[in-house]
Amino acid sequence: MTYNIRHGNPPSGKDGMIDLTQCARVIIGEHADLVALQEVDVNTQRTGRNLNEIEELARLTGLKYFFFSKSMDYQGGEYGNALLSRFPIKDTFRYELPLGTSEEQRSIGIIRVELPASKYPLYFASTHLEISDESVRLLQVKKILEITSVYSQQQFILAGDMNSLPLSETIRKLQEGFTLSCNINKCQPTFSSDKPTQTIDYIMINNRTKSLYNIISYTTKSNVYASDHFPVITVLKGSFVNFQLFTF
Repeated sequence: MTYNIRHGNPPSGKDGMIDLTQCARVIIGEHADLVALQEVDVNTQRTGRNLNEIEELARLTGLKYFFFSKSMDYQGGEYGNALLSRFPIKDTFRYELPLGTSEEQRSIGIIRVELPASKYPLYFASTHLEISDESVRLLQVKKILEITSVYSQQQFILAGDMNSLPLSETIRKLQEGFTLSCNINKCQPTFSSDKPTQTIDYIMINNRTKSLYNIISYTTKSNVYASDHFPVITVLKGSFVNFQLFTF
């Protein structure tokens, strides 16, 4: 699953209201095993100096294994991407991406997990690309492809808010290393939750993963107003394990 959670501030609520329970309900409702999150706050002024959002979501969802990939310092705390896992996390990695015109630092966080009944490790990543300048997004994609090329012989799943439409140059470039889990002409809208007209959130798999799994389904969870994005859920089925991915 991949989910941009808008730092837990539902657009239907008051400005500044934080309600992570709504996000947690969505994750629990989809029985997600692996979750990529974007726009996550840790101990910031706007969400609470004592609130570590990824720790709280791990508690609320029961997905007790987690990793926070800091993108930048923000309001006395930190802001970035995160990952939740039902499976123990064996290793973690964090990389900064080229800086955009908005001067907002971006990052990619990666975890390594071992799936039940599988002898192969799986790498799962969460990222959030530049919002306004495709030339910068292309630089960030180039960096991501360089980073992930090391894992070409491993199972690797990339998820996140790419801030790019399916037919954009950014998504075309990403497909040099990854396959979209949705049909490029039928990827469902993920933004915004009140008027869903744009597809900008994705789950992608590399060739090794494609050789081991079938994509059973790829859906967005519509009519969910915990965030201004819809979550995206992919179900993969392999010969040795079934599991669900969720990005929020």
